[in-house]
Amino acid sequence: MILSALGDWGKLEITSDSKLMPLIDQIRVDKLTELAHQRFDINLTGAESKVLTDSAGSINPIEPALNSLRPEVRPEFIRWLTTDPEAAKHIDPKGLRAWGVNVAGKLDFEECQILPTLYFHRCAFPGEINLMSAEARGIYLTESEIAGSVQADGITVHGPVSFRESKFFSEVRILGATIESELSLTGAKFRASGDALSLDNAIVGNNVFLNGEFESAGTVRMLGARVTGNIECDGAKFYAATNALILDQAKIEGGVFFRNGLVSKGAIRLPVAEVKGDIEFWDVEVGEVSCRNLKLSGDFMWMLIRNPQTATLKLIGASVRVLRDSLESRPAQNHLKLDGFQYQDLISHKPPTAEELVKNRLPEEHKLDAKDRVSWLMLQDRKVQTKAQSWMQLRTLLTNKGDNEGAKYVTYKFRCAQASRKGFFAKRAAIAFAWLEEAPTRILWLVFATLLLFTSLFWYAGARGALAPTEAEAYKAFTSGKPVQSAYPQLNPFIYTLDNALPLAKLGQDDKWAPDCRYPSRELLTNYWFLMWMRWILVLWGWFEAAVLGAAIVSRFKS
Repeated sequence: MILSALGDWGKLEITSDSKLMPLIDQIRVDKLTELAHQRFDINLTGAESKVLTDSAGSINPIEPALNSLRPEVRPEFIRWLTTDPEAAKHIDPKGLRAWGVNVAGKLDFEECQILPTLYFHRCAFPGEINLMSAEARGIYLTESEIAGSVQADGITVHGPVSFRESKFFSEVRILGATIESELSLTGAKFRASGDALSLDNAIVGNNVFLNGEFESAGTVRMLGARVTGNIECDGAKFYAATNALILDQAKIEGGVFFRNGLVSKGAIRLPVAEVKGDIEFWDVEVGEVSCRNLKLSGDFMWMLIRNPQTATLKLIGASVRVLRDSLESRPAQNHLKLDGFQYQDLISHKPPTAEELVKNRLPEEHKLDAKDRVSWLMLQDRKVQTKAQSWMQLRTLLTNKGDNEGAKYVTYKFRCAQASRKGFFAKRAAIAFAWLEEAPTRILWLVFATLLLFTSLFWYAGARGALAPTEAEAYKAFTSGKPVQSAYPQLNPFIYTLDNALPLAKLGQDDKWAPDCRYPSRELLTNYWFLMWMRWILVLWGWFEAAVLGAAIVSRFKS
């Protein structure tokens, strides 16, 4: 009841609760009260009168205490106040403000045009909220508890939607919605199992915030959603055991950020999504991250993963601008999937310093290292390791950066990976070929070692008479201690080695000199059978060296 009224609209008046209120606000209150009495009854509850007064006023209500009693407001009263054109025009532009009340029963706005912005703060909703195909200016449902489901499929909101720090105990469905500004779920708690929050095919005109102390016991779905800004999940907790966050086929104009202590027990999914900004996993604990056929225009960051040994990263068929990771955060064996993964660059970072962590700054970069990235590729399942695409892309990147030796090393390790699935002898032959393909001049070291070893052996055997002429007359003279005829070629251990080692070569030593089976030997190096075996081994080794060298020269293994 008004005790006094002064002057015109610009002056103040004193109400029965000793609250100062602009006259224009009081006029709105009086008019709304009159309309409410006509629509309902003369005895509005105290809570309803307060909602009416607070909504008509330009001054925000006093924030209710967290544990204060929440008096009841009839849901039909809220519906009338916000959808009736005559009533709504007396609500302040700040919108309906219901603070600290209990909306007892189902709040039904299906197919309604909600004229003022809705602002429920620290309220209780024991029943469901139906916003199916409704139209609203903005919805704020903050620090409240909603026991029933929220059904808002097809809703159009011309401003923001904020569920900041509210608790939802049943499913929240906002399928196919259009939200022209941001969607803020900062600090919200979704307790329902199964699908806890569904935003499939929704359109959001700004950022989506799943950050702060956000928690979800069930799956958060955004399949096919279109977001003009970022999706920020810093510090969020996703507890669903299977799929935690579904962004399949989503189109995001900004970036997607999982940072600063995020925990996800189940899978974070981005298959066939299109993201124009960056995707960052920084200081998080995740289960599986699936990015099959993701199209990312920015960078993909995978750093400071708290559980690298149990995390799984799937980048099958994905394309990104730059992959940024760190050695410490790479997944364990068989937990990395890279088949068909496309990138423009690979950057590995050093562990961040304390200062870099505080300033949220990227750590120093390592130079691209072929051995490091080969180890990275080898984290894949063995069945995938033998596919050429990942290896050849890395080789091309190293070549483009001028690291030709690194590119050759990648090819060699790829051949080794292919050979690992072959039989014992085929595997070792393939590895030898690959080793020489990486650097064909390596065969020269083998040739040199072979010539040195066998020349020394045959020199020793020849000096002790264990190698003898093969012709009868020369052999007779040699064994009797007489000079061999001058026309007979003298033993040359080096030429003798070449004659046996070079396939098809005839240098006049191999057919003129041979181990003497009659030579009485008490040591291995002059034993007849030992020398014969060494000779045969030399012949076979010479054929092997020639084959390997020929294969390397003609680039036997081309991708």
